[in-house]
Formats: sequence, structure tokens, C-alpha cells
Amino acid sequence: MFKSFAALQKQLDVRKHMVKLAKESAYDEIKRKWTEACHSVSGGYVRGQTSASSSDDQSPDGQVEHGWALRRTRKSVAFSEKAKSYLLDMFWKGKESGKKATASDVAIRMKSLRDETGQKMFTKIDWLTEQQIA
Repeated sequence: MFKSFAALQKQLDVRKHMVKLAKESAYDEIKRKWTEACHSVSGGYVRGQTSASSSDDQSPDGQVEHGWALRRTRKSVAFSEKAKSYLLDMFWKGKESGKKATASDVAIRMKSLRDETGQKMFTKIDWLTEQQIA
């Protein structure tokens, strides 16, 4: 202990001293270890150098095609006139009868529906999924 503030000031200004914690808290220890871990990371990763395996995900023009963090772009495809008229027909039938068809039922029926000659009404291109109908 110091007898006066001036003695403390003199100790801090002139003499060698070290500030050291009596006991390091768990939080301080975690912070220290995290700082050491961050300083030990090589700069190649931070600067954007890529490995040979990551170049497989890129197209020739350098754009990333698909990865775990990248969303796929959705193609917006217009429904065929046959599919639109069939969906409207199913809607009006359900409205009139009071028994509406579910999206999954409509999707399944589209795949198996046939016309008077026995030919399938819809090709694979015209088939709609449950999500497209709902």
C-alpha cells in the first residue's frame, strides 16, 4: 500500500511494474484462447485463395454455379393452356359441388388423365407439381 497518492503516482511513472490478474476468469481465458486461434489462422484463407477442390463448383467464367449457401435461381415457366383450363375446370367443379380437390389429387390425376381416344391429355412437360397447384 502507498501512504499517499503521490507515492502511487511515482511508482507508476518511474518504476517497473506489471499489472497481472490474481486469477483469470473463464471468460478471460476463452477470449485469450480465441485471440490466439484467430492469429494462428493462415492469411491464405482470409485473402481469398482457393484450393483446387473448390474450383469444381465454378463455371468457366468464374461464377459459382451452386453451393450449400447459394440459392438456386427459380425458372418461371408459364403453364400450358391445357393445364390452365384443366385447373380452372377443377376449381369450378369444386366450387359448384362443394367438394374441392386437393393439390396432390389434382397433380396425380394430371399424370393419368386420358382423352376419348385413350391418349394421355398431358405430356410430362405439362405436368404440374403439388406446390405449383397449391
